[in-house]
Amino acid sequence: MGLAPFDQIVLLIIWLAVVLDIVLALYVLLLNAWHTANRHVAAMSLFYALNSAAVALTLGATEASQVVWQTRILASTSPIIQSFIFVTGLVLLKPGWLGDRWRRVRWLLYGLMMVPALLTMVDSVFGTGLWYSGLDPISYTGGYPPLEAYTASGTLTPFIMVGYFYLISLAPFLLGAHTLLVDDRATPTTRRLAWIVLIAQTLGLIIQMVLRNVLSAPLRSALMSLTLVLAFTYSAFQQMISERRAQRGRLTFRLAAIVLAIAIPLSASAALFTYLQVEQQITRDAQLRLRDANQALASSVTVWLDMNVETLQQLATLSDITSMDPERQRPVLQMMAAMHPHLRLVSTTDLTGANVARSDGFAPTDYRDQPWFQEVRDGSRLSFLTQIDRVSGEPILVVSVPIENRSGRIVGVCMFASNLTAVSGEVQAIQVGETSNSYLVDAENQAIVHPDLAFSTELRDLSSYPPVIALRGGESGAVSYTDENGIRWWANVDELDNGWGVIVQQQEIEFTAELRQLQFASIAGLIGTAILLGGLTSLAIRQALRPVASLTRTATAIASGDLASIAPVESEDEIGMLAKAFNSMTSQLNEQIGTLEQRVASRTHELERRARYLEATARIARETTLVLETQQLLDQLANLISEYFGFYHTGIFLLDESREWAELRSASSEGGQRMLARNHRLAVGEVGIVGYVTGRGEPRVALDVDQDAIYFDNPDMPDTRSEIALPLRVRGEVIGALDVQSTEPRAFSEEDIEVLQTLADQVAIAISNAQLVQQVQASLEAERRAYGEVSRDAWERTLGAQTSFGFRADQHGVAPTGDRQESESDLDLAEVRLPIEIRGQAIGTIKARKATPNDEWTREEMMVIETLTEQLEQALESARLYRDTQATAERERLVGEVTARIRGRLEMEAMLKTAAQEIREALDLPELIVRLTPGEASDGNGRE
Repeated sequence: MGLAPFDQIVLLIIWLAVVLDIVLALYVLLLNAWHTANRHVAAMSLFYALNSAAVALTLGATEASQVVWQTRILASTSPIIQSFIFVTGLVLLKPGWLGDRWRRVRWLLYGLMMVPALLTMVDSVFGTGLWYSGLDPISYTGGYPPLEAYTASGTLTPFIMVGYFYLISLAPFLLGAHTLLVDDRATPTTRRLAWIVLIAQTLGLIIQMVLRNVLSAPLRSALMSLTLVLAFTYSAFQQMISERRAQRGRLTFRLAAIVLAIAIPLSASAALFTYLQVEQQITRDAQLRLRDANQALASSVTVWLDMNVETLQQLATLSDITSMDPERQRPVLQMMAAMHPHLRLVSTTDLTGANVARSDGFAPTDYRDQPWFQEVRDGSRLSFLTQIDRVSGEPILVVSVPIENRSGRIVGVCMFASNLTAVSGEVQAIQVGETSNSYLVDAENQAIVHPDLAFSTELRDLSSYPPVIALRGGESGAVSYTDENGIRWWANVDELDNGWGVIVQQQEIEFTAELRQLQFASIAGLIGTAILLGGLTSLAIRQALRPVASLTRTATAIASGDLASIAPVESEDEIGMLAKAFNSMTSQLNEQIGTLEQRVASRTHELERRARYLEATARIARETTLVLETQQLLDQLANLISEYFGFYHTGIFLLDESREWAELRSASSEGGQRMLARNHRLAVGEVGIVGYVTGRGEPRVALDVDQDAIYFDNPDMPDTRSEIALPLRVRGEVIGALDVQSTEPRAFSEEDIEVLQTLADQVAIAISNAQLVQQVQASLEAERRAYGEVSRDAWERTLGAQTSFGFRADQHGVAPTGDRQESESDLDLAEVRLPIEIRGQAIGTIKARKATPNDEWTREEMMVIETLTEQLEQALESARLYRDTQATAERERLVGEVTARIRGRLEMEAMLKTAAQEIREALDLPELIVRLTPGEASDGNGRE
């Protein structure tokens, strides 16, 4: 009844695949349950585990009723697994395709994945046969049934097979090929995952198709599940690492959960394997006990029968019996019955069936109708017959043998009728357990000996009993069956040489009681182990990570500013070394912070100084932009630089027009003022630091003037200890130098030099701008004067012909100023007069009066009339310019036309005639003479 050795190996591999699938599912889920790929891989692994477990539970089955739930699970999970392979590939290679934008599509896909499971539930409950139809009990021969065996007759089976097992199976290949060959935006990690998916799918295809004739279907299923689950788990792990997904939860809990997720399934599988092995051993031992009991019973019955048959056969050979003389036979028969109390009757018959002699003293009986007589008479050497005694009504065993004379001819039949109590005693002596029993059936399947006396008393026919059916079907050994009361029995059957059946049976519940105890002990042990393992694991991890927690608290405290915190060193392992290194780092950090504060203070001082310099530079540049006069600017620059920077002396030198001398133009110190008074100047490129700078155009610093070779010892600057001169450049040309002197030695740093050079550049630009402004102002003033004269002459010509030109507006309307006379009342009104000026020349007046004498002009009204007056001035000037422009244009047009007509004549006479006519008409002259006279000229007034 057990599995073959190879099948046991296959079963072990399948259960190993189940355990690994569960372990990997829990592992990848506990790594990061919020990662989408992890959740899908875990779900796929669990479905594979459920599917493989159902496969394993079908291997030892012999009847269709034993694999009902297994086939339902297989029908539900097989299509789901194919769908999950595709969806998990999508999540790994195209995560954006299942994002929030495609949420409805994602849920629709999940719903389609669960359709086969829903159809299986509906078919199981209502028997609709849409997908799952169940196994045929007649055609099922045991073991693992293929999917077609319980789904082939389903109405929707063709669609499910095509959709879930063919199209979806190809989808991962297409998905991987698209990622590798088409998707240009795929990252290197995604391409590597695509290779893994393709290789795993190819291996699965090889296992299912190429090795179909080499490996059994259950083994192929287990190997394929291991291949795909391992590949997808690795891919999800790689994607999680590449995306740098943050893991959530406490480290202690996550580590303990991962350890338990690995250890508990392994422990459970080990316990289950041990339980199954013990179950097989107990079952095997129970079957051996039943077999031994059966063999012992068969041996006892055989010995008893052989002994009685041999005695009967010896009896039939005695001369007294072969003589067929009743008187001689009767004492022998009585002696035989006396020697064997279980024999109720010993008798002989002749060949006609007539009773010759009897041991019981009853009258002879005719036995010609008895089967035992007929069988021997017809040539049988031995006959066994069980029947109900006519007298007592009890079952008896009748054994008959032939009586032969010396020539070997049958002359009669010798028989004995025995009570079955002796055999019953032998049977009852065989006791395997409290629920065991033994019984015998004859060749006609009648109960000879049975624990239930009603069976043996009536010689009840047991042909319909499963053990008897198995016995008559040629089986021998262990048989299991369930009786009409639902009790499960294990039986051992054997057939004796005379056709009797020996059956010893025991209720399965009795020998499985040990299994239940073992099962309870295994479960209790597993729970205890899990609790103990969980506690010890948690304790060990907490103990191992306690220094890490202390180190974390210390790091947090230091990050909060508590630099005095020290990490405790609690071990000599890597964590202890880390704590020591951390403390060393903290110590160095404290030292660096201590020196850093000094450096920061020094640097802050430097920055403040530089900030002051820059601020001073900005302020100097801002204030100097307000000064446009060159000398004023130079004086202000010298004083501002000394004031803001605290220098002993600031002098500004400018090159003269010959560029041979650098003249001191401004100074901030008293000695500088004395030098200005005597027109101090230095030769360019010859004397002192200023001469050096103006000659070469390079800055010059004397940090200690006593040791500088080119320093000019100026008696007006007796306190100078360090000096710097910087060239003043404008558009690449040196125009002078900025000279700064300090009473402190080494007063100028590199940063000071940079700041002062920037300041010198600004000074140069400011000086150049001031000079340019003065030049522009001079040019504008000259232009203004010239344009004013032209404008004045033009207005004089415009107004020269009129003594008065204007208009007056009042309540009567608008009229020229000469048409209305002012009344005496107008003279008493509040009046304001504003001159109309153009280019500084008054060309008229605006006079305005209030309506009443006491009405004063407000400031706003004055601003309005002043603004309007200014607008009027601009408009008048524009009108004059426009009129002059029109006059000029008309004159030029007239000159052009006249010139064109004159040039249109080629003869001199015609040209002169045309000129005289055109010029007279153009100027509207009463007379014009054009005459060519050599040596004749006009007077200075244009007259002849």
